[in-house]
This record gives sequence, structure tokens and C-alpha cells, in this order.
Amino acid sequence: MFIYGETSSSKMHVGGLLPFTPPADAGRDYLRQIIDEARQQEVLSPWNRKLAYPRLQFSPLHSWVTDEDFDFDYHVRRSALASPGDERELGILVSRLHSNHLDLTRPPWELHVIEGLEGGRFALYLKIHHALVDGYSAMRMLGRSMSTDPDDRQTQMFFNVPVPARERRVVDSTESSNPLTATLRALSGVGSTVSGGVSSAVDLTAALVKTQIRRDGDYGHIAGSASAPHSILNARISRNRRFATQQYEFDR
Repeated sequence: MFIYGETSSSKMHVGGLLPFTPPADAGRDYLRQIIDEARQQEVLSPWNRKLAYPRLQFSPLHSWVTDEDFDFDYHVRRSALASPGDERELGILVSRLHSNHLDLTRPPWELHVIEGLEGGRFALYLKIHHALVDGYSAMRMLGRSMSTDPDDRQTQMFFNVPVPARERRVVDSTESSNPLTATLRALSGVGSTVSGGVSSAVDLTAALVKTQIRRDGDYGHIAGSASAPHSILNARISRNRRFATQQYEFDR
């Protein structure tokens, strides 16, 4: 579904920004050491998966296959702000990164290591296509790769953390690697949902008649989208994105 929804102005990826403060004894090559250690780690599923037919966006036979030529340096990149970079400059950089499409001929994710922030801090910006991993699952995977112990210096990247069996996606099964089998399996459930869909459609139509025409429903009159006044919140979406952050003190 998320592959089909990809357009030039509507990207189907999600992103997350994680700021960090390095250890007090970190050397000048601290980030380089982290990246070098990450390069030695195996990239596990689903992070090593790519589309079997990336050139055919509307193919009904989309499936995931393992990328046998995974390029670490393409997916893990370094960026730097003019030190000391502030929150506004960080937001501008992330906005630019988030506005670009992911390459669907590769595993659709990127990790940007951003250095040069105020106070010697750095940040990780992770961009993932929603078809590969949803935002909630991605946050859980990131959480497993981190530690609450400040003295734990072992670096295990999120793409090297095995997914628990109870959360493993269907795309990892042998059966789903066959696009025809997956399509037939999906179609097999259509018949059982038709009657329920018809019933829902009838109920929805009745509710619209009551609220929009008779205006005597339990919810009163529902305003349509066409009646909303023009504002910056409902303007036409372009390909550009704007990312901004705001900090608040805990003691208020």
C-alpha cells in the first residue's frame, strides 16, 4: 500500500532525529570509531531487504528480497554543521534530507550521522520507508540497540539487533518471498469480507444522510472539508518538508 502511495509530493517514508552527548572522555575520532564498528556488524532482516521489482511501482506482485550487494556507505552517511550548529541549522539540514525520496532499488532506509552541534553534541537522523518498517516498530528496534547504562560502551546498531519471533514481519517467511503465493493468499480473504463491507457501506450511507441532509443524527452536522477556510494547514502539499525542534526545561 505504501509503495503504491509514493508520489513526487507525497513521500511514504518516516523519519526520526536522535540527539546525543558523547562521553566526557570521547576523543576527536569518536564518531569515526562508532561508524567503523558499525561497518563490521551484520545487517539483519528487515534492514537488508529491497523490492524485487522496484521499477514497477504499481506491480501487484511486490515482494521483498535480500540485497546481496548491500552498500553500507550508501546507507550510513556523515554530515556536519558549521560548528557550533544550533537547532535552526539542524532543522534546515534535516528538512533537506527528509524532502528527498528514498532509493527503492536499495533497502529503503538511510542513517545520517550529524556532527558539529553546540556543546560537542551529535545527532542521528534515521529515514525509513513505511513499507519496510512502521514508525512504532522502528522505535522499538532502536530502543533495543541502546542502553540506559552510561558506562555501557558497546555499540550495537539497530540493524544488527534480531527481531523477536513474536514481532517478526511476514516478509521474513519463506512463503511470502514468492509474490504469486502472497497475492493468492491475500485474495483468498476477499470473499469473506465482502458481506461485511456491504453492511458497513449501508450503515455509513445512512449516517451521512442523517447528519448531512437531515441533520438529526447523534453527532449533529458534520462540516465537510470543502467548507474549511483557507489556511497554512490545508494548503496544497509540495515535495519540500520543514523540520523544526523546540526545547523545554523539565522544571517549569
